Amino acid sequence: MRISSAFPSKYLRAADLPQGRDIRVAMDFVQLEQMEQTGDEKPALFFIDKQKSLILNKTNAGTIEAAYGEETENWHGKYIVLFATTTAFRGQQVACIRVKAPLAPSPDDLKTEAESLADDVPF
Repeated sequence: MRISSAFPSKYLRAADLPQGRDIRVAMDFVQLEQMEQTGDEKPALFFIDKQKSLILNKTNAGTIEAAYGEETENWHGKYIVLFATTTAFRGQQVACIRVKAPLAPSPDDLKTEAESLADDVPF
């Protein structure tokens, strides 16, 4: 049993991604979500045919903005790649999710949208 399954979250976490694997997803929309712990509002990125959204931090938002522009409405249907890595936080290395734009069209681009989104990623 993965211990993260004992503590489910409605938001995507690094533990939800397969280790060492880039996951290509199509973006749907962004909306502000209120964080339970702090009460702050943060942008959540939703994906086409996925249940969990990704809370965007400045790093990931900036990466997507550089690839697709500042207006989040223009991100719909565009692809990004998610991957799990680590980052320094308060003096410790912690798991995180990073995003990158696909470097070039892949064979997935030649498939229909339904085929390309029908993968085995469990979120």
